[in-house]
Amino acid sequence: MAKIAFVDKTGCLNSVAWTCLKEGHDVVYWIQDKKYSKIGDGLVPKVDNEKEVIDFNPDVVYVYQDPHRVISLTSKHLVAYGSTLLASKLEDERFYAVSLARTYNLKTPTTFRFDKIDEISDFLDTREGKKEWVFKTEGKDNGTSTHVTESDEHLRAILNFEKDSKDTKSFILQERIEGIEVSIEGWFDYRLSPPRGPWIQPINSTIERKRLLPGDVGPMTGCMFSLVWAWPGQRPKLFRQTLEKMTPHLTKIKYIGPIDGNFIIDYMTRTPYFLEWTPRLGWNAFEAFMYGLSEPYTVGEFLVNLGKGDLHNYKLNNDYLGVVRLYAPTAPGMPIFAPYDIDKRLFPKDVYVDNQQLRVVGCNSIHNMSVIMEAAAGGHTVKEATREIYEDVIPQVITTDLIYRNDLCEVADDIELLEEWGYITKKERDTHDYRPLPPMSQYVSVEDSQADQDPPVTS
Repeated sequence: MAKIAFVDKTGCLNSVAWTCLKEGHDVVYWIQDKKYSKIGDGLVPKVDNEKEVIDFNPDVVYVYQDPHRVISLTSKHLVAYGSTLLASKLEDERFYAVSLARTYNLKTPTTFRFDKIDEISDFLDTREGKKEWVFKTEGKDNGTSTHVTESDEHLRAILNFEKDSKDTKSFILQERIEGIEVSIEGWFDYRLSPPRGPWIQPINSTIERKRLLPGDVGPMTGCMFSLVWAWPGQRPKLFRQTLEKMTPHLTKIKYIGPIDGNFIIDYMTRTPYFLEWTPRLGWNAFEAFMYGLSEPYTVGEFLVNLGKGDLHNYKLNNDYLGVVRLYAPTAPGMPIFAPYDIDKRLFPKDVYVDNQQLRVVGCNSIHNMSVIMEAAAGGHTVKEATREIYEDVIPQVITTDLIYRNDLCEVADDIELLEEWGYITKKERDTHDYRPLPPMSQYVSVEDSQADQDPPVTS
């Protein structure tokens, strides 16, 4: 078994540290922001500073969304990874991400960037015809705000609402495309050469829903549920159309870890259009991934081998992996009853243990709700995975006013469409070639506007 340290700012890695601990690994967890430090108390061993992480002498340190901490730990000769400055730029700067996608010949919706709200109003005055737009703010300190508008009048009302946004650097206006929203994800290690890398097999995908209520209505949340599956073959169609084209850039910035591209496949043209990058663990898809990860690796061994450059492939134990997020009202200290310690399908989140009682921390709140658990299951079909989650897993969780979506099964409709369109998801219908990735020289050579690179992981 391995020694693994986890570091983040807001308690996002609680479910991961907990899973590795249950697997038998020696684990410590440092939550840097004191506001969130109660998450995981009584569940995983904690440390309070970088010195204690170093003194623990871990095999690897997995750091979530803190590039400077990776640089600091790496300089002290630890194997630290999970976050880099240049990778973070892919997610934090929306217009840069779109521009980079275009540079590497990925299709993108018509997108414009503005520095002031008034500039958008002037732009709309000069446009002929009406379009439906997606409005996004761009600014790291204030977070991001997204509005999917239905008309010109709706958009102008949103502009008026957002005009006093503080600390927003810029605003993005993107043409709205109707289609199936799906992510394509690969685990990447720039240190591995073909045929064993740099893409670690298999490539996987996720369909998620973020709106609060069944039928995809209501306010946006972090995520309500996800369906994850691994594609057959080394170069599935959606991967070749999208993520594979980013190989030169990811190699250039010396990227290690998961890289997720979110795309929308147009109903009319069946063409994938780029929306955003997620160069980190994705929630709650990663809980589904952890549940489905099969021999020869445990989750801890997977993360250690990836950090050390020794991961070449992995296996998932089901064709489809589903996960449903369970919320409770943000009521600090509220008791929760669940067999989280014996049922591997349950993953604790914004919770702690006090006198052997699981309770809500209540600091990671959205719409006055706190994420308490992720409930996962798998099956050969979407229906099988869905049935297990709703009939076997969720009924075990008891707390006041439990909140979750009950329509994960409807994702099966999107899966059927992807199959009809030639995006094969079932192994028995796999017709893809199994040729390894082309050598780097065969990719289009594109120079982008990157600055200094982050230091490589020390191994």
